Amino acid sequence: MSSVRSVVGGMLLFVSSALAGFAQPQVYLDSLGSPQQATLRGVVDGAAKLELERAGLKALVVGGAADLSDAAVVRAARRSGSPFLLLVRYRTESDTVALAASFIDAGSGRSLQERKESLAVDLNLDAHVAAAVRSLLEDRAVQEAIEAARRAEARERSARSPVRAAVLQAGGRPSGASWGLAAGVQVAPLFLIGGGSNYFRYGADLSLFGGVQLTVRTLSLQTGLHVGATQLFPVAGLLPGSAYLFLGGPEVRLGTASGAVRVAARASGGAAVIMVRMDGQAAQATTVPYAEGGLDASVEVMGGLALGMELDFLTAFESEYPIMGFAPSLTVGTRW
Repeated sequence: MSSVRSVVGGMLLFVSSALAGFAQPQVYLDSLGSPQQATLRGVVDGAAKLELERAGLKALVVGGAADLSDAAVVRAARRSGSPFLLLVRYRTESDTVALAASFIDAGSGRSLQERKESLAVDLNLDAHVAAAVRSLLEDRAVQEAIEAARRAEARERSARSPVRAAVLQAGGRPSGASWGLAAGVQVAPLFLIGGGSNYFRYGADLSLFGGVQLTVRTLSLQTGLHVGATQLFPVAGLLPGSAYLFLGGPEVRLGTASGAVRVAARASGGAAVIMVRMDGQAAQATTVPYAEGGLDASVEVMGGLALGMELDFLTAFESEYPIMGFAPSLTVGTRW
């Protein structure tokens, strides 16, 4: 059991770390130019924002006044919580645009890299701006700073992650988790549909489940073995005799609880034996695969004992007349 706990704990830890590792540091993007050049600002902002997002960064686009000092923009970036500032200053010069771009560490105010370009004013101006920003982002010092910010953000997310908080414990086992055993029994009528209903209209089902349960906070995962026996009742006068369906296979249940109320989804599959015995004849049997799934709602009434209702859909894949139908059942379960 301890090895299983370690493996599951390690898997949960890996998933939480992967999710936390998808970090996108934010870049405060401010392009400063003449207020009369609103169209040009839109081109610059759009191209720069696209390149930042392509690099896996989040862009916070703002529009500062043209006369703001670099220090004032850095302070604004710092107040926004952005680790970086992309400051672009531009001005038009006849048929060109003089562009100066700086990638700045907002925390220290230090410029990591700068680019100055003279860009032709033509239909490809956005591509020229994008190329200048891309060259800035590909600089080694900028790349190292971005990766450091990604790691810092990943660590912060990981520390805030409720999944990781539940999982991290000595040995990689979930600190907010508990292991136990689970068992249940359910009885249900089976209302058949499809081709099999030409021979059997309904049935009476008894099913058993037993397995292990992992609970983390309000979530629970049960896995174990499901077995069942169903008596099928033939259409009157059509099949003089009796018919049964026996099935068994692995089952998985995933649920959540609020107080004493628990809601779960279940799925099971495996082998089913259809046995028919006509009056005065030997029994005949065939083995086919089956699949079953459903939803369950239960209430814990005392000491781990729960009563509930479940709605399942069962299919036994007999080649000519598949047996399938709905089974609204009463359930009794226990966990310890």
